[in-house]
Order: sequence, then C-alpha cells, then structure tokens
Amino acid sequence: MLRAMGDYGRIVRAGSYSMAGLRSALKREAAFRQEVILFVILAPLGFWFGDTMVERALLVGSLVIVLIVELLNSAVE
Repeated sequence: MLRAMGDYGRIVRAGSYSMAGLRSALKREAAFRQEVILFVILAPLGFWFGDTMVERALLVGSLVIVLIVELLNSAVE
C-alpha cells in the first residue's frame, strides 16, 4: 500500500515538472509560441472539417506532433 502512495507522488511531481517545462518553452521560445497560437486557431477547424473521428484525430494529431517536434528541437538546441 505504501508503494502505491509513493507512485502517485512521483506521477504528481513528474506532471509538475512537465508543466514547468511547457511554461518555460512558452516564455522563452518564439517559434513554440507561434505554433501554440496556430494550434489554438487550427484545432477547432480540424474538429469542424473532420467528418469522422479518425479524420479529426489525424487533423488535430498532426498539430500535436508539430508541437512535440518543436519541443524536441528546442531541447536539442
């Protein structure tokens, strides 16, 4: 039982570290900010234009992949 409690704490800490990293990227990376703005504009359009759930997932998923790749690029730089 104590082991399970420790696992939840680790997950919460990992989540807070991830959020801190995203806040840092938004604050310091101009390209990431631009892509987040485009994501906010284009994601609803992806839901609007996608006829099936698969199409919607592909349209919005490609936008998410762009954000992930930009974060990886920033990490490499």
